[in-house]
Amino acid sequence: PDTIVCIGTGVRFGQRIPLATYQWNTGDTTAIIEDQKVPQEYSVKVQYFVCEMRDTARLNVTYMPEPDLGPDQLICEGSIFTLFANTFGEKFRWNANSTSNIATLNQEGTYWVEITNGYCVNSDTINIRFQPAHQVILPPDVKLCSGEKYDIVAVTDARNPVFMWSTGLNAKYLTVTKSGDYVLTVTDGVCEARDTIHVDVNPLPNVEPQFMLLCPEDSAIFKLPSDYIYF
Repeated sequence: PDTIVCIGTGVRFGQRIPLATYQWNTGDTTAIIEDQKVPQEYSVKVQYFVCEMRDTARLNVTYMPEPDLGPDQLICEGSIFTLFANTFGEKFRWNANSTSNIATLNQEGTYWVEITNGYCVNSDTINIRFQPAHQVILPPDVKLCSGEKYDIVAVTDARNPVFMWSTGLNAKYLTVTKSGDYVLTVTDGVCEARDTIHVDVNPLPNVEPQFMLLCPEDSAIFKLPSDYIYF
């Protein structure tokens, strides 16, 4: 009968009949031909005394699935990540409770996928390791008077940190003179953390009393805005 096998798999054709002679289209004259891998039609003529018999079978081959999970990865602790088998097949079997060509995970470990197309089976493995997440802490929100400067200094436990402020500056601290929200992102090449500080710059009080000439017995009252603090 016609046969379908995985590419590279050898197939055995033939049946031994005592006293018979054989002639295959491959040139073989044995009763059985072994380890046939070429996809083609195989035919044999069998001579048994005055009787002649012929038979034909076709060998078809199918591809070998090639799952590729990629290189081992170091990712940030607590991340949700997805592995792709990067191939198609009839059946997928993971050690991660998935039966499709992807698996969504949140734990480090060694993961493998096995794929079959009904004839061929192949697998791939990947190791996932977590890097501990880090923190970045900025000072509390601050209020300034117009003309003042304030140095925002970051505190982080990241190893080999890279700093990126929302202003575009790459430094551990940022000097500000204007109102706004300032965001700092810190990365160590794997994990990323950020924090925000709000700076509110207030105008200086405008107190300009008019010049007055008073007698020793006179007094004057200066009226200032109600939201001013006096000291």
